[in-house]
Amino acid sequence: MFDQIMSDRELEILALIADGYSNTQIAKKLFIEPCTVSSHIHNISCKISDFMPDGDRARVRLARWYFENYLKTSKRGDKN
Repeated sequence: MFDQIMSDRELEILALIADGYSNTQIAKKLFIEPCTVSSHIHNISCKISDFMPDGDRARVRLARWYFENYLKTSKRGDKN
């Protein structure tokens, strides 16, 4: 389900957020600009806000959502 909501890049960034990476670290790792990371995070937040309590969009909530929802329903969760 969530693979259909988000792009592979958004899922990659969400996983890095869940691993504790900062926007700058994500940008360096993926060879993109920090502002691009911010744009992806904004898009992720908008896409999953309906699934999050009170529409909370904080970074920690994104990571928590990733662990509670995506890893439970994805084969990607088996790789780590």
